Amino acid sequence: MNKQAKIVYPLELARQVGARYVGALQGFCTRIAVAGSVRRKRAYVGDVDIVIGTAAPGLLAAEHPATGVLAALDKLVETGQLRKRAANGRTVWGDRVRLAADAASGIPVDFYIVDEAVFPNQLFCRTGPRELNIYIASCARARGLCWDPFSPGFARPGKDGCVVVREENDVFKILELKPLEPELRDSWRNFYPALRSDAKEDGGNRRPARFLVRVIRAGQPSVCPPGKVFHPCAGDELYWYITPSIRVPKTDCEVIQNG
Repeated sequence: MNKQAKIVYPLELARQVGARYVGALQGFCTRIAVAGSVRRKRAYVGDVDIVIGTAAPGLLAAEHPATGVLAALDKLVETGQLRKRAANGRTVWGDRVRLAADAASGIPVDFYIVDEAVFPNQLFCRTGPRELNIYIASCARARGLCWDPFSPGFARPGKDGCVVVREENDVFKILELKPLEPELRDSWRNFYPALRSDAKEDGGNRRPARFLVRVIRAGQPSVCPPGKVFHPCAGDELYWYITPSIRVPKTDCEVIQNG
């Protein structure tokens, strides 16, 4: 069976759609920016990614009522400007990830809501491309760090605290990489050396397998590098390194990229 061709949209149209929602939501958050292929200035894009930072304490907790930017997004749906979008047959409309489509143009618009301290790290991740994110995660591992885009920076396995990303370019600086403007990141291989593929873990006995997974059922505690227990939200995409001590719970996640 042939895969259905992915629909793409002109950059300028996607920019206009993104700017409209940034304008509608910026009064309800501390920071907001369009990310993804729009930010990388691709001529044609498949969707619009918008990262939202909020200072509201507890906003991401499951028991916290929808306020501020969450209520504003609900209002955009109620007024017919947005419509909720399903992923793999499931509507994703949680506290951290909301998948939608612009009603007028049909362009998918995905909203990623994080605490203010996480915003620079999340903006880097959502700007992409995915292959660069995988490279960043690998560089971090080579330095004994774990890049967690849903945290303020790089975790240090076995140690307290983390290396904080205070602005987006800190991701590059912490790893001693040349900072790249978003429009250059699709060409990142022209700027960075290839990593050795024979790095091993667990005393050199076994190489970890790398997966990109998307959470498909929320609420089940899972173990994510570097050994933290967290409650995933439906629609989250995370990079996992699977070793004998770290497993992806199949009931919670689906593998969308291997290697």
